[in-house]
Amino acid sequence: MLDRYFKLLEFVKDDADLEDTLPTRAENRRLKALQAELTNVKSETKALQSTKVSMADARLFFDGLITLRASFAKNLGERADIVYAADFEAACVKNHEGRAHQLSRAQKRLSAN
Repeated sequence: MLDRYFKLLEFVKDDADLEDTLPTRAENRRLKALQAELTNVKSETKALQSTKVSMADARLFFDGLITLRASFAKNLGERADIVYAADFEAACVKNHEGRAHQLSRAQKRLSAN
């Protein structure tokens, strides 16, 4: 949607009838920054749809998105509400990455079952 807006803006930015309804230059700069962020998010979400993505890969993607925008941590963080068994997920990731020696007691118990 932002791509389309910026394409159309080239044709309407000098229209006096629309001048009062268009975003200011400062607002357009913020929209451009948002567009760049959304492009990064889009590429991350496409990568997550691959059948070759492991839990460790997904965690890396999520952490990358959180780096882009800290507010994503609420929904994508290791302890987000959507994570059903955070210790189990962390244990799977550590085992997959060969870091079993870093498992907590709870993670060891969960991954042993």
